[in-house]
Amino acid sequence: MRAGKRAWTHLVMVVALALAATALAQTEPAEGVARLIERPYTAVVEIWEDGTDWGGEVPFSGETSVFEGRCSVPSDWVFHMRWEGLDSVFGQFTGRASHCAQVAWGVDAQGAPTMMGIEFTDGTFLVTWADGSTLGGNAIDLGMGFDAEAGLITYGNVQYSVGEGTGRLAGATLFHMGSCRYGSDAAVMAGIESFLCTSHGTIRYDPFASAGE
Repeated sequence: MRAGKRAWTHLVMVVALALAATALAQTEPAEGVARLIERPYTAVVEIWEDGTDWGGEVPFSGETSVFEGRCSVPSDWVFHMRWEGLDSVFGQFTGRASHCAQVAWGVDAQGAPTMMGIEFTDGTFLVTWADGSTLGGNAIDLGMGFDAEAGLITYGNVQYSVGEGTGRLAGATLFHMGSCRYGSDAAVMAGIESFLCTSHGTIRYDPFASAGE
């Protein structure tokens, strides 16, 4: 009876060890094999104007350019931006972005040319985290509006990245939608005013990767 009990105990231990080994194998991927997981992704970003490339020699002249192929349509300028933000997965980050801008021109009461609105295309971004990992991608602009109650301009976009990361984000993919609000185009372009954006989406990455990989 005792021998049978010892045999049963031994069998239970063997099964327990086998299950533990299986769980460990499922948790830690084989060397060189990425194990991608998908998580919800949210971020809050404060954005500042950080330089402008104009389509002509004179700003706001109405001259346009495709900027050596950077813009898919003739644009009045390429608007560069600097980011500082916080996300729900990796924490604090900094970033840079550029957007091609097209101005809708009109005339004021005195007949002088004036900007009636701005549209953006061909957006790109590059985000960097504290450990040096980066994630670059593209933006699709969803247009601008106006929140009459708050007295603020609104702006929406979709940002995505497919395998354009480095460090622990090598091979990562990101998709999220952003919503921004600010008071004045002129103040933003003059660097007087920043604007705040919030975004929600998903990120797919290897949680076992490190910045050195």
